Amino acid sequence: MNAPIPELKPPLTNVQLELLKAFSLNLPEADLKKIQAFITNLLLERAHDAADAAWEERGYTNETMEEWLHAHDRTPYRHSTAVVAKSPDEELVEA
Repeated sequence: MNAPIPELKPPLTNVQLELLKAFSLNLPEADLKKIQAFITNLLLERAHDAADAAWEERGYTNETMEEWLHAHDRTPYRHSTAVVAKSPDEELVEA
């Protein structure tokens, strides 16, 4: 006995429907490359716009970026067990 095919949820988006229509055709490889490049550029543009909006919203400037480039805000590295000595003559002890 075959199990019923579950209904697709959520339904396909408008982009998915258009891509299915395009892929139902036998397009030349050059056209597929153009479609891939278009999608890549579109998504890159959207990401760039979102980054610009966040930059503006937070009030960042070119000076902010320069400060970040020259900042030394690294978290100091700590061993799980620190070794401590009070003087060169004393034995090392674990803290």
